[in-house]
Amino acid sequence: MLSLAQIAAGDLETRGCAWCRILLFHMSIISAIPYMELPLAGAVVALLLALLAEWLQARRIRRVASLAFGPSGKARRWVRIVPWFRCLALSGIAWALLTLLADKPDAADSRQPTAGGQTEHLVLVLDYSPSMTLSNAGPAAVQTRKERMRQVIGSVVDRTGKQVCYTVLCFWTRPVPIVQKAFDPAIVRNILNDLPVEYALEPGKTDLGKAVNAALELVRDYPRKSVTLMICTDGDSTETEEIRPLPPAVKRALVLGVGDIQRGEVMDDHLSRQDPVALEALARHLNGRYLDVNTSHVPNGEIGHLCRADERPMARTLSRGEAALLVLAVLTILYAGVLPLALEFGGSDWRPRAAAPRGGAS
Repeated sequence: MLSLAQIAAGDLETRGCAWCRILLFHMSIISAIPYMELPLAGAVVALLLALLAEWLQARRIRRVASLAFGPSGKARRWVRIVPWFRCLALSGIAWALLTLLADKPDAADSRQPTAGGQTEHLVLVLDYSPSMTLSNAGPAAVQTRKERMRQVIGSVVDRTGKQVCYTVLCFWTRPVPIVQKAFDPAIVRNILNDLPVEYALEPGKTDLGKAVNAALELVRDYPRKSVTLMICTDGDSTETEEIRPLPPAVKRALVLGVGDIQRGEVMDDHLSRQDPVALEALARHLNGRYLDVNTSHVPNGEIGHLCRADERPMARTLSRGEAALLVLAVLTILYAGVLPLALEFGGSDWRPRAAAPRGGAS
């Protein structure tokens, strides 16, 4: 009896020798599948099945080659790579689908700081009172104050580094913590753009002081000099609770004003506009700085401690899930869209034509 080693070495010149070698090759790959990750194992299985399907398809086409490709029985030369491309494409699609299936998004994304990094806390206190819906903000004075706040805070978030941990409080009368100690900036963007925060807030008179005190109480136990307090409002507060002393955790405070300083609009029997005097006084009480961001953004110098020079938002690498989505989209378009059209119009030089009609009956 012949050994498998003899068959694999090609000592036999029989028709079944090649099949034995192919079988051994596939068995060696299959035996390694249990030790692979799920997406890679699925890609290998899809590749093997696609190779088998392409081999069966090639056998069938060989019998009817003259019907498929004309009298020559041959397709154009570039078509020779199509079976291999289809196998690799199906394998890549299987890998992408299984990667998306097995991927577990991390709330901290890739921005969680390393063990040796110093975490910076950015605490955002955002005004969602009715006066923020008035349209006299932005360079052209046509945006609502809330829209301008979204732009300004979004710009700040886009420039922060991996070491930043976000806490967001929104207020009208009673402040409500929306998120605490989140490293994923997408959460903050979702609050700014899509979350209907107004429904969670208690209506009544706007109290800026109560919101600031709630933020100071929230960060009281944070590490010393680790908190940047950023308050974005128009300053239109009918009631102002006395501000408590600044806790040691606060390193820097920024009071951002939105809305036109000169031109206001009437709301609740009073003229509502940005109040720079009140905001400047609040900034002084917090040992911070007041910035009018109605027509400009927060300068880099004010948030330089939240940014890192070696981090650029545009230079970040794709996550595994994003890479899988990209691979899935590209391969699906090529496999199901481009390739069939290319085979239809450029796969063969032969073009079948209808037979010429015979002469009319006599």
